[in-house]
Amino acid sequence: MFEILLGLNLFLLFIIVGVFAIWIWAMIDIITSKFKEDLMQIVWLLVVFFLPFLGVLLYLIIGRSMKIIPLKIKIRVINSTILPNLNHSLMREF
Repeated sequence: MFEILLGLNLFLLFIIVGVFAIWIWAMIDIITSKFKEDLMQIVWLLVVFFLPFLGVLLYLIIGRSMKIIPLKIKIRVINSTILPNLNHSLMREF
């Protein structure tokens, strides 16, 4: 009986630590990111702070799409997707 309670408590501890870590990550991600509208950063920070579990889920589903993608990442994506195909099609012509 004691082993079952110890195992259950350990499982709940891992769940709580995991949820707390994701909550901290979301808060840091919101603080360090740029959003399309400045007010949205404050709104998401308040939502995640006051509604920890639900706020993180909403931020992951909705909020991350409201962020501005830095130009370096856009260029990297374009280079990795378009340029190899462009070089390959140019080589076929010769």
